Amino acid sequence: MSNQCIHCKRDTSFGSGLFVNRIPADDGYICPECGAYTCDRCGKPIAIDEDIGTEEVFGNSDCHPFIYSIGKSLSNEFSDGSWKVHEECLTREEQELLILNDTELRSFQKEFLMKEIAEKYKGEK
Repeated sequence: MSNQCIHCKRDTSFGSGLFVNRIPADDGYICPECGAYTCDRCGKPIAIDEDIGTEEVFGNSDCHPFIYSIGKSLSNEFSDGSWKVHEECLTREEQELLILNDTELRSFQKEFLMKEIAEKYKGEK
């Protein structure tokens, strides 16, 4: 199996700077740049493990019961048809839901982040 990216042919071997984040593929590896998603809203590449999808925002009934308590349901895409987006490309409502559904955040962190969002959108309706 080759250490070259199967798409761009860059070296992904140890010491290349691409080894840690290379992605195994059928015939070799894919470098992080070639394996990145494209943001459905801004069109720019999203770094590996930094994409936000509907499950992170809207959750599911097992992990995020809050969403179901306010009448939202899980969807495979956002209301505008997007599937994977940058965190900064989320709408205000989506940012708030992402924070509220983050089970790793403590309540004081959620409160602080919600205040930051409110300040960012101050004056908008």
